[in-house]
Amino acid sequence: DPALQMTVAVSDGKHLYAVRYSSHQQSRSLFRSRDMDALRELSPVVHEIQGEAVAIVSEPLTALTDHWKVIPDATAVVAWDHTVEERAFTPQAP
Repeated sequence: DPALQMTVAVSDGKHLYAVRYSSHQQSRSLFRSRDMDALRELSPVVHEIQGEAVAIVSEPLTALTDHWKVIPDATAVVAWDHTVEERAFTPQAP
């Protein structure tokens, strides 16, 4: 089987979907925000984001890692309406 490695995030306008996966368990990093209010205080860029948003990033925006949660390898994240769920992810052949 060919190797597969990905970190991807997409949105349908209501839900945010993100996946971190590597067939060799060496996927690139992926993080999600823990507390947007704390991040708004740290960065002018984040300050512009309104409401109870969730940020998905390849690297934390600040050195303060307490504000970010590592998304484990082989995990999908679904965020909507103040809810964030992490689910096991295994790709399926078409």
